[in-house]
Amino acid sequence: MGPVCIHDVLRPQIFANAGFSAKPDLWVLQTILLVECFGKSRAGQKQHDMSHLFHGLLINLIRRSDCQSIRPPTLEDATDDLEDDWRTWVDAEQKKRLAFLCFMWDTQHAVLFCQSLCMSAFELRSNLPCDQSIWEADSAESWHQLRQKEPASPLFLSCLKMYLNPSASVSVPKNLNALSRALLLHGLMSIAWDMQRRDQTSLGVVDTNPLGNWQTRLAASYKAWNHDFEAFCSSYQARLPSPTHNLAKEFQAFQTAVSSLYHSAHILLHTPFLDLQIYAGARHILGRPVARIDYARSQKVVKKWVADNLKEAGRAVWHAAALVEQGASILDTESSSSDLGGSRLWHLPWAVYLGTLTIWGVWYARPVLPRSSGPHGDDDEDEIIWDPQAEMNCLLRTVLESDADRLLEIGYEKGIAGGLGKRGTNGLAAVVSRCLGKVRWAVVHDGMMVLRGLVQWRLVGGGAMS
Repeated sequence: MGPVCIHDVLRPQIFANAGFSAKPDLWVLQTILLVECFGKSRAGQKQHDMSHLFHGLLINLIRRSDCQSIRPPTLEDATDDLEDDWRTWVDAEQKKRLAFLCFMWDTQHAVLFCQSLCMSAFELRSNLPCDQSIWEADSAESWHQLRQKEPASPLFLSCLKMYLNPSASVSVPKNLNALSRALLLHGLMSIAWDMQRRDQTSLGVVDTNPLGNWQTRLAASYKAWNHDFEAFCSSYQARLPSPTHNLAKEFQAFQTAVSSLYHSAHILLHTPFLDLQIYAGARHILGRPVARIDYARSQKVVKKWVADNLKEAGRAVWHAAALVEQGASILDTESSSSDLGGSRLWHLPWAVYLGTLTIWGVWYARPVLPRSSGPHGDDDEDEIIWDPQAEMNCLLRTVLESDADRLLEIGYEKGIAGGLGKRGTNGLAAVVSRCLGKVRWAVVHDGMMVLRGLVQWRLVGGGAMS
C-alpha cells in the first residue's frame, strides 16, 4: 500500500478514534497536522483539495486547546520531583511548538496559495521555542543543567513587534535559535497578508489600515529580519566541523527553505499572483476552472500592475531571480525519489514556480518593448536557443546585478535591455518546467504544465531538453 493510500484511510480513522473530540488529546492534533501536511504537499489533487477543506478544522481545534497560550514552567516552578518536572515541561513545550507549527503551516497555506488566513499572529501568546539542546535532552538531569545555563526564551509577540517597529534602543535578541527566526518571518508574512486582505475588503471606501503605507513598512521589516537571519546563519555554519558534515547539510536545507519564503514574501507584497497565473495560462485556480472572461480581466490587471508600479515590479523580479537561481539548481540535482531535504523544502517547488511566473509576467506585461542593439532588432531573439540553461543563467545574473528599483526603467543599461528578453524568459520557463517535472506533487505538476505552455519550443534546441 502506497503512502497516498495510507493517507486516504487515516483521516476517517482519526475521526472515529475515541481520542478525537472537541478538545482532543495532543497526539490527535499532531496526527491531524501530519496528515494535512502530506495531503497538501506530497500527494494528488484530490488529497490537496481535501486538506484545504479540513485545514480550518485543525486551526479550530488548536484554538480550543491551550496550545496557543501555554507557557512551560520556569525554574521557579520546580518541585522536589525532577523527573515529573521534566515531563510536565516537555508536555507544555510540545503543545507550544504544535501551535507555532500550525501557525507556520497556516501562513504558508494562505500566502503561497492566496488563501485566507485562519490563525492570527496575535493569537500566539507563548514564548518562543527553547534552545534545541534543551529540547533534545535525554534525561531530566541534563535537561535541568542546560536550563540553568540558557536564558529564558522571549515572547513571540514581543520580538515580532520589534521587527514591526525597529528602534535603535531596542533590538531583537541575538541568541534566538533557527526555529524562532523562521517563526518571526512567518509572523511578518501573516501580518502582511492580513493587511492586504483589509485593503481588499475595504474597497477603498475606508482607510482600515493601522500601519499606513504597510507595504513599505513590511518590506523594511523583512529586510531587518533577513539581516539578522544571515548573520545567524554565518555564525552557526562557522561553528560546524565542515561544510560536508550532516549537520551542515541539514542546516543548508533549512536555510534554503527559509530564504525561499523570504523572497516569496517580498514578491507577494505587491504581485497579483492569482492574476499572474491566469495570465500565464493556468486552467484551474483555487479549484475552479478559468473562463475566457477571467483571462481578459487578469491580463488587464497584470499589465496595469506593471505599468503603474515599475519600482515595485522591478523589486519583485529581483527577488524572484534570487529565489529561482537558488531553488532551480537544488530541484535540478534532486531525483524524483528524493524528499527534497525532508519537510523543510516541501514548499520550494511551488516557490520556484511563483518566482518564474513573476519574471515571465513582468517581461510580457511591460508597458514598452525594449529596442535591441542588434542590426536586425528583435528578430535576433528568434534564433534557436541551443542552451536554455545558459540563457536562464544569463537572465538571472543580469537581474541580480541590477538595481532592483531601476530594473524596469527604460534606458537603464542593466534593466530590460540587458537580458529580460524572449530568449531569457524562454530558457527560464523551459529549464524550470523540466525541474518541476521531477517533483511528485499534483499541484506542482499543474504548475509545470503552465510553464511548458509558455515555452516557444521552436526556439529551444531539441537536445537541450533531454
